Amino acid sequence: GSAYEYTHVGDDSDDNTQPVYPIVKGLIEDFDGFTALLYHACSSLTSSSSSSGTRDGDRVLEGRRVLLSGHLYWPAQQREKLAQMMFEEYEVSEFCIGLGACLGLYAAGRTTGCVVTSGYQKTFVTSVYEDHVIPHAEPATEFGGAQVDHALLQLISKQFPSTTTPRQALRLTSAIKEKMCEVAMDRQRMLAECEQARVWQQVYNDSVAPVYTPSTATSLFQSFPDELLKVVGKFVCKGKTDLLREYELPDGNKITLDSARFLPTETMFTNADDASMESIDLAHMVDSSIQAVNSPCAHTAYTQ
Repeated sequence: GSAYEYTHVGDDSDDNTQPVYPIVKGLIEDFDGFTALLYHACSSLTSSSSSSGTRDGDRVLEGRRVLLSGHLYWPAQQREKLAQMMFEEYEVSEFCIGLGACLGLYAAGRTTGCVVTSGYQKTFVTSVYEDHVIPHAEPATEFGGAQVDHALLQLISKQFPSTTTPRQALRLTSAIKEKMCEVAMDRQRMLAECEQARVWQQVYNDSVAPVYTPSTATSLFQSFPDELLKVVGKFVCKGKTDLLREYELPDGNKITLDSARFLPTETMFTNADDASMESIDLAHMVDSSIQAVNSPCAHTAYTQ
Protein backbone atom coordinates (compact mmCIF):
# COMPACT_ATOMS: atom_id res chain seq x y z
CA GLY A 1 0.00 0.00 0.00
CA SER A 2 0.90 3.67 -0.10
CA ALA A 3 3.13 5.28 2.50
CA TYR A 4 0.13 7.51 3.33
CA GLU A 5 -2.35 4.66 3.86
CA TYR A 6 -2.04 4.79 7.65
CA THR A 7 -2.05 8.58 7.96
CA HIS A 8 -4.94 9.91 10.04
CA VAL A 9 -6.71 12.95 8.60
CA GLY A 10 -9.35 15.20 10.14
CA ASP A 11 -11.83 13.44 12.41
CA ASP A 12 -9.91 10.16 12.00
CA SER A 13 -7.09 11.56 14.16
CA ASP A 14 -7.14 11.28 17.95
CA ASP A 15 -6.42 13.83 20.65
CA ASN A 16 -3.10 12.20 21.57
CA THR A 17 -1.59 12.84 18.14
CA GLN A 18 0.25 16.07 17.38
CA PRO A 19 -1.58 17.54 14.37
CA VAL A 20 0.22 18.66 11.23
CA TYR A 21 -1.14 21.49 9.08
CA PRO A 22 0.19 21.21 5.50
CA ILE A 23 -1.47 24.46 4.41
CA VAL A 24 -0.67 27.55 6.50
CA LYS A 25 -2.21 30.93 5.70
CA GLY A 26 -3.15 29.81 2.21
CA LEU A 27 0.28 28.45 1.25
CA ILE A 28 1.51 24.86 1.14
CA GLU A 29 4.17 24.64 3.83
CA ASP A 30 4.51 20.84 4.01
CA PHE A 31 4.32 19.00 0.67
CA ASP A 32 4.52 15.57 2.32
CA GLY A 33 1.54 16.47 4.48
CA PHE A 34 -0.30 17.92 1.47
CA THR A 35 0.35 14.72 -0.49
CA ALA A 36 -1.07 12.70 2.42
CA LEU A 37 -4.12 14.96 2.43
CA LEU A 38 -4.58 14.51 -1.30
CA TYR A 39 -4.19 10.73 -0.96
CA HIS A 40 -6.87 10.73 1.76
CA ALA A 41 -9.26 12.70 -0.48
CA CYS A 42 -8.66 10.38 -3.43
CA SER A 43 -9.06 7.29 -1.22
CA SER A 44 -12.39 8.63 0.02
CA LEU A 45 -13.54 9.04 -3.60
CA THR A 46 -12.42 5.50 -4.39
CA SER A 47 -14.17 4.02 -1.34
CA SER A 48 -17.45 5.81 -2.07
CA SER A 49 -17.50 4.78 -5.74
CA SER A 50 -16.17 1.23 -5.39
CA SER A 51 -18.31 -1.63 -4.14
CA SER A 52 -15.20 -3.45 -2.95
CA GLY A 53 -14.28 -0.57 -0.64
CA THR A 54 -10.65 -0.48 -1.81
CA ARG A 55 -8.53 2.55 -0.98
CA ASP A 56 -6.26 2.93 -4.00
CA GLY A 57 -5.82 6.69 -3.70
CA ASP A 58 -2.82 6.75 -6.07
CA ARG A 59 -4.85 5.52 -9.07
CA VAL A 60 -8.20 7.28 -8.78
CA LEU A 61 -7.02 10.33 -10.77
CA GLU A 62 -5.25 8.38 -13.48
CA GLY A 63 -6.27 9.56 -16.95
CA ARG A 64 -8.58 12.24 -15.54
CA ARG A 65 -8.67 16.00 -16.04
CA VAL A 66 -8.01 17.81 -12.75
CA LEU A 67 -8.81 21.43 -11.90
CA LEU A 68 -7.34 22.81 -8.67
CA SER A 69 -8.34 26.21 -7.31
CA GLY A 70 -5.66 28.54 -6.02
CA HIS A 71 -4.94 32.24 -5.59
CA LEU A 72 -2.49 34.88 -6.74
CA TYR A 73 -0.22 34.44 -3.74
CA TRP A 74 0.84 30.91 -4.69
CA PRO A 75 4.53 31.02 -5.67
CA ALA A 76 5.50 29.70 -9.11
CA GLN A 77 7.65 26.98 -7.49
CA GLN A 78 4.63 25.54 -5.70
CA ARG A 79 2.57 25.55 -8.89
CA GLU A 80 5.34 23.73 -10.75
CA LYS A 81 5.72 21.16 -7.98
CA LEU A 82 1.97 20.53 -7.91
CA ALA A 83 1.90 20.04 -11.68
CA GLN A 84 4.85 17.65 -11.52
CA MET A 85 3.18 15.63 -8.76
CA MET A 86 -0.10 15.42 -10.65
CA PHE A 87 1.46 14.22 -13.91
CA GLU A 88 4.17 11.93 -12.51
CA GLU A 89 2.56 10.44 -9.37
CA TYR A 90 -1.15 10.57 -10.19
CA GLU A 91 -0.80 10.31 -13.98
CA VAL A 92 -3.56 12.79 -14.77
CA SER A 93 -4.22 13.53 -18.44
CA GLU A 94 -4.67 17.28 -17.98
CA PHE A 95 -4.08 19.63 -15.05
CA CYS A 96 -5.00 23.27 -14.47
CA ILE A 97 -4.68 25.63 -11.49
CA GLY A 98 -7.52 28.14 -11.68
CA LEU A 99 -7.94 31.28 -9.59
CA GLY A 100 -10.58 30.65 -6.96
CA ALA A 101 -12.09 34.13 -7.39
CA CYS A 102 -12.69 33.59 -11.11
CA LEU A 103 -14.05 30.10 -10.57
CA GLY A 104 -16.49 31.45 -7.98
CA LEU A 105 -17.76 34.03 -10.44
CA TYR A 106 -18.10 31.41 -13.20
CA ALA A 107 -20.23 29.32 -10.85
CA ALA A 108 -22.53 32.33 -10.44
CA GLY A 109 -22.67 32.91 -14.21
CA ARG A 110 -20.56 36.08 -14.10
CA THR A 111 -17.15 37.24 -15.30
CA THR A 112 -16.98 40.54 -13.38
CA GLY A 113 -17.36 41.11 -9.67
CA CYS A 114 -15.77 41.35 -6.25
CA VAL A 115 -15.14 38.01 -4.53
CA VAL A 116 -14.50 37.39 -0.82
CA THR A 117 -12.59 34.20 -0.01
CA SER A 118 -12.27 33.39 3.67
CA GLY A 119 -10.38 30.30 4.76
CA TYR A 120 -9.14 28.93 8.05
CA GLN A 121 -6.35 31.46 8.56
CA LYS A 122 -6.63 34.04 5.80
CA THR A 123 -9.21 36.19 4.04
CA PHE A 124 -8.84 37.62 0.52
CA VAL A 125 -10.92 40.15 -1.35
CA THR A 126 -10.44 39.94 -5.12
CA SER A 127 -11.76 42.26 -7.82
CA VAL A 128 -12.22 40.62 -11.22
CA TYR A 129 -13.08 42.45 -14.45
CA GLU A 130 -14.03 40.43 -17.53
CA ASP A 131 -12.12 37.33 -16.41
CA HIS A 132 -9.05 39.34 -15.39
CA VAL A 133 -7.96 39.59 -11.76
CA ILE A 134 -6.79 43.07 -10.76
CA PRO A 135 -3.55 42.24 -8.87
CA HIS A 136 -3.25 45.53 -6.98
CA ALA A 137 -6.90 45.28 -5.86
CA GLU A 138 -6.62 42.15 -3.72
CA PRO A 139 -6.31 43.10 -0.04
CA ALA A 140 -5.65 40.16 2.26
CA THR A 141 -5.53 39.69 6.01
CA GLU A 142 -4.41 36.88 8.28
CA PHE A 143 -7.88 36.41 9.72
CA GLY A 144 -10.28 33.57 9.06
CA GLY A 145 -12.24 30.72 10.54
CA ALA A 146 -9.60 30.01 13.19
CA GLN A 147 -10.08 33.47 14.72
CA VAL A 148 -13.87 33.05 14.67
CA ASP A 149 -13.40 29.70 16.44
CA HIS A 150 -11.32 31.33 19.18
CA ALA A 151 -13.85 34.15 19.59
CA LEU A 152 -16.64 31.60 20.08
CA LEU A 153 -14.49 29.55 22.45
CA GLN A 154 -14.01 32.60 24.68
CA LEU A 155 -17.79 32.92 25.00
CA ILE A 156 -18.72 29.30 25.69
CA SER A 157 -15.61 27.70 27.24
CA LYS A 158 -17.08 27.80 30.77
CA GLN A 159 -19.93 25.54 29.66
CA PHE A 160 -17.61 22.69 28.64
CA PRO A 161 -17.06 19.87 31.18
CA SER A 162 -13.92 20.34 33.28
CA THR A 163 -12.40 17.20 31.74
CA THR A 164 -12.40 18.70 28.23
CA THR A 165 -8.88 19.16 26.88
CA PRO A 166 -7.95 22.35 24.98
CA ARG A 167 -7.79 20.46 21.68
CA GLN A 168 -11.16 18.79 22.28
CA ALA A 169 -12.69 22.17 23.17
CA LEU A 170 -11.39 23.75 19.98
CA ARG A 171 -12.66 20.86 17.86
CA LEU A 172 -16.09 21.04 19.50
CA THR A 173 -16.15 24.82 19.10
CA SER A 174 -15.46 24.50 15.37
CA ALA A 175 -18.32 22.01 15.01
CA ILE A 176 -20.66 24.29 16.98
CA LYS A 177 -19.70 27.26 14.80
CA GLU A 178 -20.44 25.36 11.59
CA LYS A 179 -23.82 24.14 12.82
CA MET A 180 -25.15 26.96 15.01
CA CYS A 181 -23.50 30.30 14.20
CA GLU A 182 -24.87 32.90 11.80
CA VAL A 183 -24.41 36.51 10.76
CA ALA A 184 -26.87 38.95 12.36
CA MET A 185 -28.47 41.40 9.97
CA ASP A 186 -29.17 43.79 12.87
CA ARG A 187 -26.64 43.26 15.66
CA GLN A 188 -28.20 45.60 18.25
CA ARG A 189 -31.68 44.19 17.75
CA MET A 190 -30.40 40.65 18.10
CA LEU A 191 -28.56 41.54 21.32
CA ALA A 192 -31.74 43.05 22.79
CA GLU A 193 -33.82 40.04 21.77
CA CYS A 194 -31.27 37.64 23.28
CA GLU A 195 -31.46 39.57 26.55
CA GLN A 196 -35.24 39.22 26.56
CA ALA A 197 -34.96 35.54 25.65
CA ARG A 198 -32.74 34.93 28.70
CA VAL A 199 -35.39 36.54 30.90
CA TRP A 200 -38.16 34.37 29.50
CA GLN A 201 -35.96 31.28 29.71
CA GLN A 202 -35.47 31.89 33.43
CA VAL A 203 -39.23 32.26 33.89
CA TYR A 204 -39.76 29.03 31.96
CA ASN A 205 -37.16 27.12 34.00
CA ASP A 206 -37.93 28.48 37.47
CA SER A 207 -41.63 29.36 37.20
CA VAL A 208 -40.86 32.42 39.35
CA ALA A 209 -40.07 36.05 38.64
CA PRO A 210 -36.52 36.26 37.24
CA VAL A 211 -33.74 37.96 39.16
CA TYR A 212 -33.23 40.50 36.39
CA THR A 213 -35.99 41.68 34.07
CA PRO A 214 -36.74 44.70 31.92
CA SER A 215 -37.92 47.44 34.26
CA THR A 216 -41.32 47.60 32.59
CA ALA A 217 -41.97 43.89 33.29
CA THR A 218 -40.71 43.63 36.87
CA SER A 219 -43.97 44.57 38.60
CA LEU A 220 -45.94 42.37 36.21
CA PHE A 221 -43.85 39.27 36.97
CA GLN A 222 -43.99 39.89 40.72
CA SER A 223 -47.78 40.02 40.60
CA PHE A 224 -48.07 36.60 38.96
CA PRO A 225 -48.94 33.64 41.22
CA ASP A 226 -46.58 30.69 40.79
CA GLU A 227 -49.22 28.55 39.09
CA LEU A 228 -49.97 31.29 36.58
CA LEU A 229 -46.25 31.64 35.86
CA LYS A 230 -46.13 27.94 35.01
CA VAL A 231 -48.91 28.46 32.50
CA VAL A 232 -47.06 31.46 31.05
CA GLY A 233 -43.95 29.31 30.84
CA LYS A 234 -45.78 26.67 28.83
CA PHE A 235 -47.64 28.80 26.36
CA VAL A 236 -45.59 32.00 26.09
CA CYS A 237 -41.98 31.46 27.10
CA LYS A 238 -41.22 28.79 24.55
CA GLY A 239 -41.99 31.17 21.72
CA LYS A 240 -39.93 33.90 23.34
CA THR A 241 -36.79 31.75 23.66
CA ASP A 242 -36.32 30.81 20.01
CA LEU A 243 -33.03 32.70 19.96
CA LEU A 244 -31.62 30.39 22.63
CA ARG A 245 -30.32 27.20 21.07
CA GLU A 246 -28.92 24.08 22.71
CA TYR A 247 -26.07 22.01 21.38
CA GLU A 248 -25.58 18.48 22.66
CA LEU A 249 -21.99 17.45 23.29
CA PRO A 250 -20.81 13.89 22.54
CA ASP A 251 -21.01 13.00 26.26
CA GLY A 252 -24.66 14.04 26.46
CA ASN A 253 -24.10 17.39 28.18
CA LYS A 254 -25.81 20.39 26.62
CA ILE A 255 -24.62 23.94 26.24
CA THR A 256 -26.83 26.94 25.54
CA LEU A 257 -26.00 29.58 22.96
CA ASP A 258 -27.64 32.98 22.86
CA SER A 259 -25.69 35.94 21.52
CA ALA A 260 -22.72 33.58 21.13
CA ARG A 261 -24.39 32.41 17.92
CA PHE A 262 -23.65 35.67 16.10
CA LEU A 263 -21.08 37.67 18.12
CA PRO A 264 -18.11 35.57 16.88
CA THR A 265 -18.99 36.22 13.24
CA GLU A 266 -19.26 39.94 14.03
CA THR A 267 -15.47 39.97 14.33
CA MET A 268 -15.39 39.72 10.54
CA PHE A 269 -17.27 42.99 10.09
CA THR A 270 -16.53 45.36 12.93
CA ASN A 271 -14.38 45.93 15.98
CA ALA A 272 -15.13 43.31 18.63
CA ASP A 273 -16.64 44.48 21.92
CA ASP A 274 -14.03 42.43 23.77
CA ALA A 275 -10.55 43.86 23.26
CA SER A 276 -9.09 40.35 23.57
CA MET A 277 -10.89 39.29 20.37
CA GLU A 278 -9.23 39.89 17.02
CA SER A 279 -11.40 41.53 14.38
CA ILE A 280 -11.36 42.94 10.86
CA ASP A 281 -13.55 45.27 8.82
CA LEU A 282 -14.53 43.17 5.82
CA ALA A 283 -16.78 45.88 4.36
CA HIS A 284 -13.82 48.27 4.28
CA MET A 285 -11.67 45.61 2.57
CA VAL A 286 -14.31 45.13 -0.13
CA ASP A 287 -14.64 48.87 -0.68
CA SER A 288 -10.84 49.26 -0.83
CA SER A 289 -10.57 46.49 -3.41
CA ILE A 290 -13.20 48.06 -5.67
CA GLN A 291 -11.81 51.56 -5.26
CA ALA A 292 -8.37 50.32 -6.36
CA VAL A 293 -9.85 49.48 -9.77
CA ASN A 294 -10.07 52.25 -12.39
CA SER A 295 -13.30 54.20 -12.45
CA PRO A 296 -15.34 52.46 -15.24
CA CYS A 297 -14.46 49.01 -13.92
CA ALA A 298 -15.24 50.04 -10.35
CA HIS A 299 -18.70 51.24 -11.40
CA THR A 300 -19.35 47.88 -13.06
CA ALA A 301 -18.19 46.00 -9.93
CA TYR A 302 -20.56 48.02 -7.72
CA THR A 303 -23.52 47.48 -10.00
CA GLN A 304 -22.78 43.75 -10.47
